[in-house]
Amino acid sequence: MRRFWLALVALMMVLTGLLGKSTTMAQDPCSGLVPSRLQSGQTARVVLNGDGLGNTVRDGPGKDQSGSQVISALPEGAIVTVSQGPICLDGLVWWSIEMANGGSGWTAEGDVSEYYLEPYEIGLEVYIPDTTNPRQLNRWYVSFSGAVTERDAYEVPGGDSAPASQLWQQPDIDAANLALADRLVNCPDVLKGTAWETITTAGDVVVPEGDFMIKPSPDGGNALLVRHRVLSIPTCGGAPGSYYGVSTVHVINRSGITDLFPYGQHNGARSKTSCQSPDVPNLAWTTDLSEIEWSPDGDTVAMTVRYLDQDAGGRNCAFYFIYLVDVFSGRVDAIAEGRRPVWANGGSKLYYFTRTMDNGYNVLREDLWQLSEGQVTQLGLPSGAQFVPSAFDSTGVHLPSTSDGTRILVCNTLNSCPDTLSMELADRSISPPIPVPANILPYQVIQIHYVAGDTRLLWLTNDGHLYIQAVQGVDTGLSAEINLDSAPAGAKLIDIDVLPTGLATILRFDSGDCLLLNTVNRTLQALPDLKPAPAS
Repeated sequence: MRRFWLALVALMMVLTGLLGKSTTMAQDPCSGLVPSRLQSGQTARVVLNGDGLGNTVRDGPGKDQSGSQVISALPEGAIVTVSQGPICLDGLVWWSIEMANGGSGWTAEGDVSEYYLEPYEIGLEVYIPDTTNPRQLNRWYVSFSGAVTERDAYEVPGGDSAPASQLWQQPDIDAANLALADRLVNCPDVLKGTAWETITTAGDVVVPEGDFMIKPSPDGGNALLVRHRVLSIPTCGGAPGSYYGVSTVHVINRSGITDLFPYGQHNGARSKTSCQSPDVPNLAWTTDLSEIEWSPDGDTVAMTVRYLDQDAGGRNCAFYFIYLVDVFSGRVDAIAEGRRPVWANGGSKLYYFTRTMDNGYNVLREDLWQLSEGQVTQLGLPSGAQFVPSAFDSTGVHLPSTSDGTRILVCNTLNSCPDTLSMELADRSISPPIPVPANILPYQVIQIHYVAGDTRLLWLTNDGHLYIQAVQGVDTGLSAEINLDSAPAGAKLIDIDVLPTGLATILRFDSGDCLLLNTVNRTLQALPDLKPAPAS
């Protein structure tokens, strides 16, 4: 009998323990939710899942039933810094976050099966051709802190010289033959000392490897490679003439190179409804890739191709057409005649602009278009907003969009730009006017970027001066020149690469040197590892 009672007591203790454990598990609010992958102080990104919803930001953890209120929203791809957490409440894992623009709140990392927020390091891949072998692309990863990590170099294959007949398309050979025949009859001496000397048929000219352009993907590892296999035929006056040939477009990564498509220098415009001023940069290029924009998830590239041609009335024109390239399949789709593609909602939406012109190349009307889920919607610009006035357009400047694609910079007049305005793409509302920095003129500007969590603008002029201007906060409109005295003596700033969130940028100088600019405190840091060693 005693054994029976001992066994019964033992059984009751086991059952009590199990029930206690079950009760404890039931009280654990994180039970059944996705395990947190974040740590305090770490940067994170809103997951790019293509639904275009993003994350809401609340003034406290939990949803409405916990008393929290929605105070903001984060689009797909938005980058934040996490601080307090995780807190599990109302079926979600919550973290306190700080946004790049200075705002703060709480947002969800995930639910029972899906992550909404993922670990993400702020950094950028940089490609620089090797000094001794320009076809070798040296690669580095530069973090927000300035740490530089060397990565495997990529090789650009197939750069040997070859006859044009093996490289060019027939329309390009035909166009070159017409120009060549004219020079042979009217001014054969201008061909001496060039690749065209002794050439009577364009297909026989030997085309060397030309320049190439690299545009890295935002997620790293892939890069769009544009290779120019072209030659110029001098004019009878001896000046450099138009270029003839093709440029080829590829995706390059550690697996090798994937050919996408060639486009000829003389293929003609896909449509001819908007004859814009032919006074453009790279005037000798009949066809030019004027804009390349990767989608935030790195799956698709939007490209604007500019064609120089004539309209039905014989006027010289610049026509612009947008293409989409699927990086994985290599499929190329012609979207529409238009300019300046802007990705939004993590790549689920594409915005672009079209123009209506008069016979004097004047802009009569600009329209904003949205491409989403295969549907194109005309949105229009609000009254008082202009896309790119002629003062900027003639220099090739592209007014910027924010890093998340939610806002775009516009001007308030057609021909000049005394003020800029920030326009919300979702509802097309515009900010109060922000004067262009008084010490620069539009024709001097070669680049403009949103930086510092989209709270400032960075202006680069053609003489290498750099200005930063506030577009939010109490100092809105105020600007100051960035002191570049720490750059090598005599070096000129020629290019800017913006890191995600815009809290830092890489400044490139014509000497090959690079500096990292913190756009919040304006400090500069040398990046000596990014400069290839000189040839011995």
